[in-house]
Amino acid sequence: MAAEASYAKSSEIVTQGRVTRQSVRNHILKLEVPESRPKEIKKEVSTLHIFADEDHVHMQKPSKKRGKKNRIVPLVTITEGIKKESKRRNKTINAKHFTDEKFDTDNLWKSVEGYIGLAYDIEKEMNIYIHGDGGRWISNGLESFTNVKRVMDGYHIGKRLYVFSKEFGRKEKLKIEKAIKEKDRYAVDNILQELLSAETDKSRIEKIKKLGTHLNLNWESITNRYENGVTGSCTEPQVSHVLSKKFSRNPMGWSEEALGN
Repeated sequence: MAAEASYAKSSEIVTQGRVTRQSVRNHILKLEVPESRPKEIKKEVSTLHIFADEDHVHMQKPSKKRGKKNRIVPLVTITEGIKKESKRRNKTINAKHFTDEKFDTDNLWKSVEGYIGLAYDIEKEMNIYIHGDGGRWISNGLESFTNVKRVMDGYHIGKRLYVFSKEFGRKEKLKIEKAIKEKDRYAVDNILQELLSAETDKSRIEKIKKLGTHLNLNWESITNRYENGVTGSCTEPQVSHVLSKKFSRNPMGWSEEALGN
């Protein structure tokens, strides 16, 4: 229960408060966390969808000093895709979560690679899609795999275009979206150049340039978003379900020792 509630709350639920919250913490520190091993060996699948994002943890300062001290905690979720549960709800298939409390993303991706190699038959033809927000640590994942496609998370590109439309109009946003779906980089450049030539306001010019830079740097992953067979994004929901309840939604202060366990 302490994985989903505070030490005190977990004690209240399980023992009606007979065990102190300090005892709960002490036992967590004693845990020998087992290495993650796959249940099925060399499973054959045609596609893997990997969702990567991060949350922010509130850390305790030494000697109870006041002030903010945050740490980024990455989350990588391996799935075999998404299936429909109801009209408005989907479910990931065989989701497996990986994280690293020290933000050692090289070590994190090695764990992910190792798991994929043990759980799935990588000698067979298989497509792997990594969904993310374009962050460097996400883009560097699974570099040794040749069958990987980077996919810009739908939430993040949608948010950028929505903010852009609030400033420059929905019509311009729809024109850019159409060009992206058609993989027409020339058309996107033309749209932005036309907007730039008509602008005199420095802040609006910077906003147009900022969107152009983002689209250029992430063009391949953004256009991959609209390819056939690419499932919808759920990077944000994974973080919300797995990490945020403890780390950012109802933030608690964490020690270096207890965070990992």
